[in-house]
Amino acid sequence: MSDDDIRNEPEIYKDLFSTSCEVLVSDIYDSAMERMRGVPYEMCEPELDALAFIQEIVAVAMWRFKIGVGEKLEIFSREFDRLDVREERNRLHQSAQA
Repeated sequence: MSDDDIRNEPEIYKDLFSTSCEVLVSDIYDSAMERMRGVPYEMCEPELDALAFIQEIVAVAMWRFKIGVGEKLEIFSREFDRLDVREERNRLHQSAQA
């Protein structure tokens, strides 16, 4: 990241979880979860990668910048904080099947 990116990072996250953008992030989360329903784990890597990215940005917003991210995304981020581990990705996939 450039010095400008580092300096602007708090504002970027604040904008990302502003009222209008938070809905978009939440919609992407919902869409990825929906696309995994009824699909074998082995075919869900793009969705799992997208959800891992969402979890990461939500966690950064919450913990580093103390930004509210909405209840659903906060619960998701807390419950699936280790999506770098295959077992956790499998658990997330199973959660999408419910």
